[in-house]
Amino acid sequence: MDPDSKLLFAINLNGKTTICKVIPENGNYYIQLNDVDAATIRLNENDMWIQLKGGCLPHESVEEIGSHIEAIYREKLFADN
Repeated sequence: MDPDSKLLFAINLNGKTTICKVIPENGNYYIQLNDVDAATIRLNENDMWIQLKGGCLPHESVEEIGSHIEAIYREKLFADN
C-alpha cells in the first residue's frame, strides 16, 4: 500500500457497522474508527496482526482489519504483474 494512501472500509464492531480508515506509516497502521483515532496495529514476526496502542479492539477486529490491508497488497502485486 502506498504510504500516501488511506484504506477505507466498513467492519462490524460490537454489532454495529463502523467505518474504518487505515493509515500506513513506517510498518505500522494507524486505525481510525468513525473518524476517531482508535489503535495502531502491525504484522508481527509470526505473521499475526497485533495491536500496539489504543483502546483494546477485539482480536477478531484486528484480524479483519489486517485482512483488508493484506488484500490491498495482493491487488497491487497482481496489478503490477
